[in-house]
Amino acid sequence: DIYSQSIDFVDYLYITEIQLDVEGDAHFPAFDTEKWQEVAREVRHQTLPQPLAYHFVTYHRRKQD
Repeated sequence: DIYSQSIDFVDYLYITEIQLDVEGDAHFPAFDTEKWQEVAREVRHQTLPQPLAYHFVTYHRRKQD
């Protein structure tokens, strides 16, 4: 998929984590957290049209030795 093919070419990941289990056909692949450092997290909530919590998370690629 496009995410797996391009992850080696980026230094930042901007991920939206939905705090709800839903069925779907598009998912960001698991990535190695040893190679990425979380640098920001913004927690959001909505109440309408339905209650939902979600996080905007930014990861930066760790420098390789």
